[in-house]
Amino acid sequence: MPAFAQFVALSDSLMVLPEPISGDHHHHFEKIELAGLDSGRTVILTFKLKVSGKAHLAMSFNKKPNCIDYNFDPPEPESTRPRSWHEIIPGSDLKASNNELVVTTSGQGRVEFSDIVLLYHANSA
Repeated sequence: MPAFAQFVALSDSLMVLPEPISGDHHHHFEKIELAGLDSGRTVILTFKLKVSGKAHLAMSFNKKPNCIDYNFDPPEPESTRPRSWHEIIPGSDLKASNNELVVTTSGQGRVEFSDIVLLYHANSA
């Protein structure tokens, strides 16, 4: 069966954690569809990120262990500049439909993120 690359853009909007009004440190992306996912191959998660202050960032799919687990500690001068991040994760952590990505922060800092995209291998029908 032929395979090809596919992508899903989860969001291009700027999100801030903790959320400025509610103070919530979690953001959930639910019902993520990955049509034809080949779960035997790796997936790439990419996003834009800007961190202010001391903060911890964690991301996980479908209640699996964190695929991203990172502490930002000032005075990292790069942490206050926007950056692009990519992470290779096992395709077996995902499924063809109804995926959930949870983004969590902790600490005194602020995390801004946007442009979240999943790149994956898909099988043609």
